[in-house]
Amino acid sequence: MFMKQVSIVVLLFFSIHLFSQEDEFDRYQMVKATKLSIRALPNLDSKVLGMVEKGKLVKILNRRMEDRYLSTVDGIQDSWAKIEFKGIKGFMFGGYLADEIIKTPNEKWKMER
Repeated sequence: MFMKQVSIVVLLFFSIHLFSQEDEFDRYQMVKATKLSIRALPNLDSKVLGMVEKGKLVKILNRRMEDRYLSTVDGIQDSWAKIEFKGIKGFMFGGYLADEIIKTPNEKWKMER
């Protein structure tokens, strides 16, 4: 019984540490379409808030990969990402974002160092 409790405490400690480290980094993905719309909501009928050109990095605020969040656009099935670009927050279809995620230390990380 004691070992089980110790194992749970150790697991919780590492889980909390892992998630707190993730918060220290901003995540970016590169736009791979010629131009990609930033939309107010995660669907093609939503208002366009702005456009981002190919090769630009957008900050990923949230991206859910569960089946219920998937959409199909131009025959590509993927999720929508909540993003920020030049002060505009909105949604982009993930099928037109590069697979690679670029992490950079955020302001929280810089201030703690």
